[in-house]
Amino acid sequence: MSAPLVGERHGNFRLDLGGDFALFSVEGGDAGPFLAGQMTSDTDGLPGWSFHLSARLGRTGRVVGFCHVLKDGGGRLRLLVERAQADALVGDLARHVVMEDAAVRPSEEPFDVEWVAADQAPGPLAPGGAG
Repeated sequence: MSAPLVGERHGNFRLDLGGDFALFSVEGGDAGPFLAGQMTSDTDGLPGWSFHLSARLGRTGRVVGFCHVLKDGGGRLRLLVERAQADALVGDLARHVVMEDAAVRPSEEPFDVEWVAADQAPGPLAPGGAG
């Protein structure tokens, strides 16, 4: 099963985990810089209401896991992780919090966004350009 795709629709999103995915929050004053140093994509430069597909690599360069890094309009960061990879990926990230003010934990609050499939996304996220 492929990971869900994200598209913006009037500033709201809908999230359907479908039982195959888990949502985690990355919290604390150093959450952005911490995650930017741990993932393969520029999560610190991620604009609000957007996402990156990212990976976590071990120190030998092996892939620990893949996830979508999501940022809402308030700058809060979430990880959308396939459940089969969640323990390994989130556990590895948690082990690397040393002196940072950061924590990775299951998301308890609703992610106030509405997700749509890419083929249903309006505007620049629609396949084939800006619409």
